[in-house]
Amino acid sequence: MTVTKNKIVKNISKNIQISESEALMITDAFFRIIKSKISKNIVKISGFGSFYEKKTPKRLGRNPKTKQEHIIVSMKKPVLKVSALAKK
Repeated sequence: MTVTKNKIVKNISKNIQISESEALMITDAFFRIIKSKISKNIVKISGFGSFYEKKTPKRLGRNPKTKQEHIIVSMKKPVLKVSALAKK
């Protein structure tokens, strides 16, 4: 099941009875905090999981239509490792 940002906003809005625009501001603020902190540390949320940054290596990519090859540069990606409690 895919959880989208829009679904999260609607759920927050419904559960705590606020407008969707207020729920969107809360959700955006949460993600901004996570993004700003993971470049320096691991961000742990008790009972939920840990966010951290993973560096992907430079690699060779290929356009499936044209079969043209190109280099995909190394980049940093946010990763969530879900806690055992949340998995249950």
